[in-house]
Parts: sequence; structure tokens; C-alpha cells
Amino acid sequence: MEFEQVRTLTHEVLKEMLRGVKKNPNTVTNFTGNMQRTNIVGQVEQIARQRGHLTNQDLSHEERRFVVEALWQLVIQGILIPGTFDGDQGWPFVSFTEHGERTIQEEGPTPYDPDRYLEQFRGGNVDPVVSFYVEEALGSFTANRHTSCVVMLGVASERVLDLLHSAFLAALASQNEREKLMQKANGKMLVVRYGELKKRLEPKKDQLPQAMRDNLDTTLTSIFNIIRQLRNDAGHPTGRQMTRDEAYALLYLFPYYHAQMSALIEHLEANPDSLT
Repeated sequence: MEFEQVRTLTHEVLKEMLRGVKKNPNTVTNFTGNMQRTNIVGQVEQIARQRGHLTNQDLSHEERRFVVEALWQLVIQGILIPGTFDGDQGWPFVSFTEHGERTIQEEGPTPYDPDRYLEQFRGGNVDPVVSFYVEEALGSFTANRHTSCVVMLGVASERVLDLLHSAFLAALASQNEREKLMQKANGKMLVVRYGELKKRLEPKKDQLPQAMRDNLDTTLTSIFNIIRQLRNDAGHPTGRQMTRDEAYALLYLFPYYHAQMSALIEHLEANPDSLT
């Protein structure tokens, strides 16, 4: 198995361990003992064997090392700490931090499980440029480069807006309207392109399906502006450093934002010359 696959299985094992404690608080003592390197490696090995991922019956030396690397990566990210709260100091024991316990329980792939996050994000029809910058954002987040993460997500969001702009142009029934929008927006700064697009899309939103009308203010106004503002703070020489929580929040929001915007883009592309 490659490192990415082993890392995903390691996250899964940790989540299941914590879930078991939440269901039965009486297992806390045993849980402390289970949060040892050797037991976690064993659990990963068991799941990998059940799913047919192993060429042999046991994890190879390299695959075991991958589990340890994944654990240390979570230590660096503040999800785990070496040792326990019962006097077992340091390695090979690990424990969840408060932040780690909270985030590891969230449903669906989180930015701390970057391989599964990307797999789910790329499950639909994703523009390769958007996909590239989201992957860069995840890599930055994993390395605790939160400011870089926000900048990369801002670039991905800008690409989404450009795709929407092109789809909206093609959906306009009036050639005169198209030319006016191109004259006002083409080659201009993002804030100008966004403003011109929103100004022209707003009066026509009644021609969109109901679900898209309902989500337009949330996606095109609220979430887009949150991403744009944080990207501006991070991408200009303001000295503003993005926090882990800010980067995490944007990564958590981005798949929803992208899905809603992509649905709108696909609808417009499928209905050229339809907006009057």
C-alpha cells in the first residue's frame, strides 16, 4: 500500500477507537491501553487484510512505518499528543487533544484526512484547475501552512467564478448583454468581475430552478465573499496570519460551495441562450 492509503486507514482506526469510547464510557481505561503504536498498527493491518489491500498477510516494514508517519503527522497538526493523561509519558502511547477529539468525530472526510477528502471532492465533474488548487490547499494545511492554504482556496474559488462567468455569458439570450458584460468584466480584477456578474445574474434568478435560486445568496454572496475576504487578507502584504480554525473552516465549506456553484454552471451550460 502507498502512504496515502495507509494514512486513510489510520484515520479510520482512530475514529473507530474514539467512537467506541463515546458509546461506552466504561471502556476509557482499556482505551488508554489501546492507544499504543503497536495496537494501532495491528488494527490497520486487520482492516487492510479484511479489504484485500495486503499482498501478504501482514503489513510490510514500510507499511508499518507509514502508520507511524501518519500518527506523527497528526501530532504535528495538534490532533494527537504523545503519552496519556494517566501517567504514561510519551511514545508509544498517544492521546487525542481536545481539538483532535472534536474534529476526528465529525462526519465525512475532514481536512485532517486529506486523501479521503480529495477522493470525495473529485467524485463529481471537477475542473482540473480547481482540483489542483484544492490539493495544494490541503497540502499546505497538512504542513500547518494555514495562510498558504487560504490563498490556494481563494485561487480555486476565483477559478470557479471564472467558469460561472463563462457559463452565464453563453446562457444570455441577448448578444448586446453579452458584449456589455465582457466589456465591463473581461481582464478586470476579481471584485469587479464578481460585481458585474452578480448585478446581471440577480434580476434573472427567477429563471433558474427553485433550488438554485434558494442557494444563490448563500453560495455566490456569503461563502464566496468569506473566501475572497480571507484570501485578500492572506494574499496581500497585510501581515495577517491565518489561524488553523480559519483554514479548517474554509476547507470544510469549500466542497459544499463548489457543489452548488458547479450545479449552477452545469445548468447554464446545458441551456444556452435561455436567460432573457
